This record gives sequence, C-alpha cells and structure tokens, in this order.
Amino acid sequence: MIKKSKFLLCELLLIILVLSGCASVSENDAVESGDSDNYAQIEEEEQNELAGQGATENQEVAKQEMLDSQEAEEQEVSDNQNAVEQDVEDNQDAAEQEDWNELSDEELNNFTDFFQSYENYGFLLSDYTTPIDVDLNEVFYCGAGIAAHVLSDDVEAAYEQETGWTIELDVECLTTRQIDDLLIEKTGYSLEEMNKTLEWVYLEQYDSYIGQHGDTNYIPFVCISGKRIEEDVFELKYQSVYEFQGELICGDYHGVVTLRKNGENYLFISNQMLDGSALSGLSCKEVSQLKFFAENKDSWNISKYTPRAFYYAVFDLDNDGRLELITSAISGTGQYSENHFYRRNDDEIEELPQKYSGKKLESDSELDFTLFDYKYAYTNGKVTYYPASDFIRDGFQWSSSADGAYYLKDGTVYIDIYRSDYTLYKDDGETTCYDADGNEITQEAWEKLEENYYAGMDAITYPICWVYISPSELKQDTYQKIFRELVDNYKKGVE
Repeated sequence: MIKKSKFLLCELLLIILVLSGCASVSENDAVESGDSDNYAQIEEEEQNELAGQGATENQEVAKQEMLDSQEAEEQEVSDNQNAVEQDVEDNQDAAEQEDWNELSDEELNNFTDFFQSYENYGFLLSDYTTPIDVDLNEVFYCGAGIAAHVLSDDVEAAYEQETGWTIELDVECLTTRQIDDLLIEKTGYSLEEMNKTLEWVYLEQYDSYIGQHGDTNYIPFVCISGKRIEEDVFELKYQSVYEFQGELICGDYHGVVTLRKNGENYLFISNQMLDGSALSGLSCKEVSQLKFFAENKDSWNISKYTPRAFYYAVFDLDNDGRLELITSAISGTGQYSENHFYRRNDDEIEELPQKYSGKKLESDSELDFTLFDYKYAYTNGKVTYYPASDFIRDGFQWSSSADGAYYLKDGTVYIDIYRSDYTLYKDDGETTCYDADGNEITQEAWEKLEENYYAGMDAITYPICWVYISPSELKQDTYQKIFRELVDNYKKGVE
C-alpha cells in the first residue's frame, strides 16, 4: 500500500509540470527536492509501520506462547488432581472390596462347624493343590462319619482269611459306593480318579474296604479368619484346638484351605498345612481379643500431639482373663508422654479411665511406661503394681522426673506417684527432692520412698514387652499384620 501511493504521487507531479509549461529549473529542483523529502518521509513511515507490525506480531507470539504454557500447566495440574482423585477412589474401592470380602463372625462360626464334622476334618490333614491328591488315609482314618464299626461274621471271616490277622482294634468298613459318594460330594471326583490309594484291605467279594486303628486322627479345627476370593470361592485359615481345664487352647496345627460353594455344600479345592503355629498355647478367648484389637487399630492410634515415638503392648493387667491394650506416645524433645488403656467390651473397644494420686509434674506429661528398663512388677496377692517413671526436660536448663506405679482395679487404671525431683542445670547442677504431696525432702528420704511403697509385696518378673511403631505405619499396616504383632507381643509377656 505504501509503494503504490509513492508511484501515484510521482505521476501526478509530472502531469502538473507538463500542463504548466513554466516550471523553472529551480522550481524543478525544489519539486525534486520536495519529492525526495516526501519519499524519505514515506520510507521512514513505512519502516516504522513495519517495525510496529513486527513488534506487535512478536508480542502476539509471546502472548500466545504464555497462554499455551499456562494452559499446559493447568492441564498438568488438572491431570495430577484427577490422578490423585482416581487413586483415592481406587483405594476406597479396594478397601470397600476388602471389607466386603472379609467374612463375618457368623460365617466363620459356620465354617468352624463344617471343619469339625467327621466327614470333613480329614481333608485338612494333608497338602494338595488339586483335590485328586488328597490323602485318603487321613480322610477315612476314623470312618469319615459313614463307616460301619462292626463286621458281620462272614465279612470278619473273609478279612481274617485274606490277611491272617484277627480283629483286635477299632475297625472301619466302607463299601466302594460309600467312598465314591463321599468323595464326589466333597471333591467332585470318584475313588478311581484319585491319585493316592486307600491303604486298607479290599475284599472283592463284598466290594468293601476294611481298616483297623488303635487311636484317632480327629482334630477339632476352628476357622480363625477367611475371605471370599470369588463369588463362590472361599479362602479360610484354620487352627487346631484342644480342651484344657474347661477352656479351648490353640494347638500346633494350622493352615489355609480353599472351598467352592456347591449347592448346600462345599467342595475342597486345595489345602496347605503350615509348620508350627504362632497361636499355639493361647486360648481361643485370648485369640479372639487380640484379633478384635487388630481389627480396631484405628481406635487406639490416637494422641493429642504429633508423637516422636509410639509404643503399644497387650497384657492382662489384673489377671481376670480380659486383655488390656496399652499405648504410650512420646512427643517433642521434652519427652512429654501420653498413655491410653483399652479393652474389649462386647463388640466395642472401651478406653479405661485413669486416676492419678500424688503430685504430677508441672505439665500434661504422664508416666513413661516405655523409656525405662524395669525388671520387676510387684504384687500383694490381689493387685499387681507396674513401676513407671516420668521424665521431662527443657534443653540444658532444667529437667524433672517422677516415680510411681500403675495398676488396674475395678475397671479403672490407678497411677500413684510417690516421689519426684527437679534439677536445675547450673554450675554442677542442683537437684531438689519431693515426696508424693510435693513437699521438699532430703535425698536420703527420697531414696527410701520406693522401698516403702513396695513394702510387703512380692517381686515378679516384669511381664510387659513393648512394640515400637510410627502412627503412620500403624495406620497403613493391615490388621492381619497388626494381629501377628499383637500375638507375638502378648506371647512374649506370658512366656
């Protein structure tokens, strides 16, 4: 547009010169000079306009790049938020799915009844990954609840003729039809399809198997946990039990069995027997309480402050058969401690009240059950007293400590503080001693207070073992892992 205007102007000037016929040389010079000036001015304007357009275009490009960058950042933030939200949803779904998979107490009790039936317990006494590998001699050892225990004269005579032995022990007699019916009901396979043989005497003329035994392989099992791994498939953990002094005690046998729902019954799919048992020697009542604490771990993972250390232990503090779960959280460099006591109350977790006597330290700090190496507890035959101390400090300026004991009586945890002291760190340090009421006393009198408090009591080995764990780990760990740790912790205390 600029160049076109320039040529039109030149043409107009030439026309004017021709028409006038009187333009002088000086005028022509002036015209040429004016034309040159105009041309230069036009060129300058053109360059300025081009420069302006270039600057504008650069600004537009920079602006567009900035917008594109902002949109990309916003999109990345949005994608990250969506990913986090999706992870939360996935975790919630997984948690809900896990909760749905876990079996109720009623379902576990039903499986316990199933395991303890004479026709089923034998399927838990051998390892197999496919039901055709089950040990038939374990399944039918005591007759599986369907065998005849008395032989007819003809069958007994045939048995003695076949073996050369007389019937002197308990005897079991099963027909092939009876064996097939049970195996098909429990595994889906007949005797002929099994990989392992039934090592009994077979009498062909009676199509019967006969076995003798002088003992029993019957073991009562309880279903301690389980989950639904498919709509009709269950993975169940079992534990052997026996009765001792009227109470069920966990035995050495335990394992994992997989069952498939089959109408009103179940098919045995696989079984794994495990060596030893962490629950061995514990009563079923104790196991039930430990399992309850583990399942309710979020109810006792609490503290007023962000703890530097978190400890827990489980023990029967008053020897009444009800276990107590103790937590101790220690916060800050001043080592301020906070303690809680829990036990099971029906289907709820109950925190026990605490009642202090004696002068506490000038803070919210409570006795540090975990920081001191106690060797003994003390008992008067009715109540057991567990020593504990408190210690707080303020850098290099001062520290204070208190000594006492706690005990459980009538559902309340009592904490007695029988002495304390205060140390101011200057020069060589200055310590002031106090009795239970906060009265200043001598060092010699202070030292005698511990002996006086436990006078007339018997010392017993200190039974409580503490587990250290961070609150975040406790929150993240599965209840199965916490259950194992609770079992281990409790057994260390009672052994």
